[in-house]
Amino acid sequence: MSGIPAMSKLSPRGIDVTAHRSIDEIEPGQWQSLWQAADAPSVFTRREWLTAWWRTWSEGRELRIYAAHVDGRLVGLLPTAWPHNSPGPPPPVVLLGDEHADYGAVLVAKDVPEAFAALAGAACRELPRRGSLLLRDIRSDSSHAAYLEHWARQVASKWCCIGAVPCPRTMLSPERIQAIINKDSLRRHTRKLNALGEVSIQQLTEADEILPRLDAFFSQHVERWASTNSPSLFRKEQNRALYRELTRELGGSGALLFTEISLDGVPVAFHFGFVSENDFIWYKPSFSVALSKVSPGEVMIRELFLWAAAQELQGFDFTRGGESFKQRFSDHEREARTYRYFSSPAVALKTAARIHLKRIRDSWRSR
Repeated sequence: MSGIPAMSKLSPRGIDVTAHRSIDEIEPGQWQSLWQAADAPSVFTRREWLTAWWRTWSEGRELRIYAAHVDGRLVGLLPTAWPHNSPGPPPPVVLLGDEHADYGAVLVAKDVPEAFAALAGAACRELPRRGSLLLRDIRSDSSHAAYLEHWARQVASKWCCIGAVPCPRTMLSPERIQAIINKDSLRRHTRKLNALGEVSIQQLTEADEILPRLDAFFSQHVERWASTNSPSLFRKEQNRALYRELTRELGGSGALLFTEISLDGVPVAFHFGFVSENDFIWYKPSFSVALSKVSPGEVMIRELFLWAAAQELQGFDFTRGGESFKQRFSDHEREARTYRYFSSPAVALKTAARIHLKRIRDSWRSR
């Protein structure tokens, strides 16, 4: 930690930071080269993913992509969405993909980790007097998480860590895969579903195959969550539009997998997922509530592990959330941490104090 520079200091390597107002201003080849050289290059930092998000969530926002260069080489990207001016305290500046990306959209080259200090410093210097920068779901094993954690721990820091979510994951060794697919519950529910009729599995990667199936997926997800305290995000057309855009952008790229399980030709489970860093990414599942007793969702999990094994992927990443079903199939976890920078030292101090008191209360309650 002692080698981490202050956010306001540029690297002695001479890092230049510029702000772009359009994704198209950054050449796709340069973006891809940085993605391949980054220390945590998830699918959520791909140019296609962020383009889809911006198309559907740009209203009322201004795009600023901070790009760091060393001797003309792109070594870092901090893509942000700024709220338009409005009365009262301004909403925070957020990362592109905010509230939809399971991991925050920050890209930093492995060999120039200090580029993040230059990027964050450039963004924070442009904040209004009462403004803030919200970096949601930063992966704990990234170099930029180390910077943020270091800054947040400084006395009277303007940075606060405001939350962390576990992200269960498992390594896909042949032994581990066999242990998972042979779990009693997965085999039992697969047998029960097969006993009801003809079961078919569709693993789709092309946009023209996936797009016609999305409406059925949306409807099934809405029905699945209708009786819970967490209504489906697909009740909102803007969210449905995002998934269509993601399909158009990522279909055929090898980064998107849409899975459909049908019983006698009727879909009983769906999953909209990704391939990233040689991991399968568990992202958005749904299943028929009418068949909940035979757990088509567990049949889906088994099929996805089988597919990941056939593709010789290295890991299966359940991403955000420590739900018990994820823990059953994982062997380790990292975190998605959320940090916020406040222009006002007083607001930062008040927020840090509130978070500290909450942790103390939660610790006492858990005893």
